[in-house]
Amino acid sequence: MLGEWRGTMHQDFVRQPGKCSIKCMSLLALLLLAVPSTSFALPVQFGVGPDNNQALLLSHIQSARENLTINIYLFDHPIIAQAIVEKINAGVTVNLLVEGQPFGAVSDNGRTILNAIASAMARSGNPGHQLLVMTKSASGEKRRYRYNHAKYVIVDHTRSLVSSENFTESGHANAGSVGNRGWETIVDDCDLAEQLEDIYAVDSDLSFGDVRRLKVPSQNVKVPQENGVKKRALKAISMGQGDARRATLITSPDALDELLGLLRSAKSAISIEHMGLPSNWRSAPNAGQNPVITELIRAAQRGVDVRVLLNDERVFSNTVGEEEDPAAPKRPNQLTVELLKSVAESENLPLAARIIDVRKLGITYLHNKGIVVDGTRALISSINGSQNSVMNNREVAILLESSDAARYYDSVFNLDWSSSGGAQRATNERGAFNFFEAFSL
Repeated sequence: MLGEWRGTMHQDFVRQPGKCSIKCMSLLALLLLAVPSTSFALPVQFGVGPDNNQALLLSHIQSARENLTINIYLFDHPIIAQAIVEKINAGVTVNLLVEGQPFGAVSDNGRTILNAIASAMARSGNPGHQLLVMTKSASGEKRRYRYNHAKYVIVDHTRSLVSSENFTESGHANAGSVGNRGWETIVDDCDLAEQLEDIYAVDSDLSFGDVRRLKVPSQNVKVPQENGVKKRALKAISMGQGDARRATLITSPDALDELLGLLRSAKSAISIEHMGLPSNWRSAPNAGQNPVITELIRAAQRGVDVRVLLNDERVFSNTVGEEEDPAAPKRPNQLTVELLKSVAESENLPLAARIIDVRKLGITYLHNKGIVVDGTRALISSINGSQNSVMNNREVAILLESSDAARYYDSVFNLDWSSSGGAQRATNERGAFNFFEAFSL
């Protein structure tokens, strides 16, 4: 049954054709009359934070004419909130699900923003609006997911944005400002959009007891002003666009088999850029070495060129650039880098690992969870490398079978890698993506 579905690759999800499917079939029938039989490419847009993903997200939201469906972990960005309020005022129906118990709690600014959106919904008189929070159930029953950590936006049942980044001022930084490194994409495919809407329908189902409607404030609440942000000196990377042969959803909980399958399929190259990739998992049945780490080593052992770039966790203690205390415990990402380097050296493997240079790149920290494989596939994802994220959270990732996507994101990876002291590698046979030419939106 729909309500029992948890998550895996989207082709395992069975549903009846709906309105969107009929639209797709109708369009396909028309196209078949006009062109020879062939595989149809999906139009895809590419973005990266902090350079351009706010503009990509806002263009996506502003394109809505009928409906916006949004699931987001953290939401305290005034500009994004104002864009949604404007769509509510214009008659667009908005369905919004937010995590109500994020790590560190919902910020005061976040509460004000959610109340402002609720106020706009109430003023509109449209009964179709929903503003929901996922939290612990009133009866004390266990939540379905440890965290609702997904990050996606569906527009008009046809176009889907999937991101590694939250709706925060670092996750979607203003143009020219310092922010997180993250990846983001928009896929124009109503079948994919319908699959995401089916996931949203399960996750927003009030009958499970862990989702509640946000109470409408008694007084009208306005979107707050944005905070001051630090300017970034580097020239911004441009957005990109291209085609994908296929777009496949991968979701947590229980995304491990799909992630390992992606790594096992690699023939020549893997580039993986992660906020957190601990070397070990703690809980059964996967206690021991992180299976993702194990699979990266196995890939290198069969001759795949593997590069791993991880966040500098000193950003969270404001100690980047300071001399390390040799007696202090090593941070998880540093332990992973040391493990991979040790294995690579002892077995003479094509395996390299580094900590990102946040200062040189002008970013707050590396928040990405992306993978590029063989110059032909790119994973844009909210799934961290922790056991909790892979096995227990609600997460959403999209695997693009697209040389255009692989070229774009591997070029971003190459920039980050070389800026962090690593040697560059060509992305694919078409060469590196030139961010500053006219291959942008």
